[in-house]
Amino acid sequence: MMNTWLRLSLEMLLEYLPQDMSEDKSRQKFSLIFTHAVNAAELAEKEDLSKDGQVAVSYVYHQIGFACDRFDMFEYSLELYTKALSIRKKHLGERHQYVATTSNNIGSLYERKCNYNEALKWYYTALEIDIENYGENNISTATTRNNIALAHNYKGEYDLALKMFFDVVNIFKAHSAPDYPNLSTLYSNIALAYDYKHDFDNALEWHMKSLEIKDSVFSEDELCKAVSYNGIAVAYNGKKDFDKSLEWHFKALSCREKIIGTDHTDIAATYNNIGSAYKAKREYNEALKWYFKALNIYEPKLGRVPLTATVINNIAGVYCLQEKYQDALEWYMKALSIIEETLGKSHPYAIALTTKNIPHVYTKLENAKQLFVIYKS
Repeated sequence: MMNTWLRLSLEMLLEYLPQDMSEDKSRQKFSLIFTHAVNAAELAEKEDLSKDGQVAVSYVYHQIGFACDRFDMFEYSLELYTKALSIRKKHLGERHQYVATTSNNIGSLYERKCNYNEALKWYYTALEIDIENYGENNISTATTRNNIALAHNYKGEYDLALKMFFDVVNIFKAHSAPDYPNLSTLYSNIALAYDYKHDFDNALEWHMKSLEIKDSVFSEDELCKAVSYNGIAVAYNGKKDFDKSLEWHFKALSCREKIIGTDHTDIAATYNNIGSAYKAKREYNEALKWYFKALNIYEPKLGRVPLTATVINNIAGVYCLQEKYQDALEWYMKALSIIEETLGKSHPYAIALTTKNIPHVYTKLENAKQLFVIYKS
């Protein structure tokens, strides 16, 4: 049986854990108790506990992991989710719904690290358990299908993702009100797939549908609304309405900075998008400023992943437009190294770099050499 001091300590820690990043100073609050929370959970796990006691410890690990996840502490989050999963499998069984919940969360971690195949492995594990426990047409099952569709979307399998998204829409509509908040998230995901397909009219339509629900449910400064602002901005950028795009990007940035600060990966994504809008407006120095702001967050937080390579590729593209071809080549090669390492040489991204971007720069450099020789002669 868990001693009274340890039980009270864990209860207090759970009460104190910030689960909502919109809480004032929640990051500082979490950093103060993180180490103590983990130590308390580890002490509790070593106690001679009943099944219920061990399950309670798994819940503590899971909630600390969830908080780490919210604050971009990926490695800690994965470690804690794994601890929770091990206890849950041992004491609740492999097919318990808590196992599905933790598997879903681990999948989400891998997705954010751009390891989509690993994410899908965990999502499909969760889906099998959901179907066993709830059936094919339950909200929980549909939520996991949505996660799977997102991962397929990020892998570039847009038509498969859209089919799955619309299947989920039908399940959500059958079980919920028209202003159900999860429908707005799903509409944003559908819009994202259309963005990736360069179908910006459809993308804008679905982003607006999503925002309409959020406006009816949430206050002005909510992270979920920033997602819609950003999506609308991307769609306008695709439609080449760059001033409108920047207007919505800065609205997203203002909302996100109030809630999650200035060094979160979601902030970096907005910085990258702002850089792309300025690039499209041919304001190249301004574009580089925002791209480097994004890179300064992605590199230390995510390392060598496709998102980092995308920003590097964007920097190279600006240097190319500025006719700084040696700099462009250097940055394209950096991007290629990451893409080949993480996605493989046969991925469309790698092929585009090796058959289009990099040869273009070599051609420009060779032409410049020939012009120099002619000028000197």
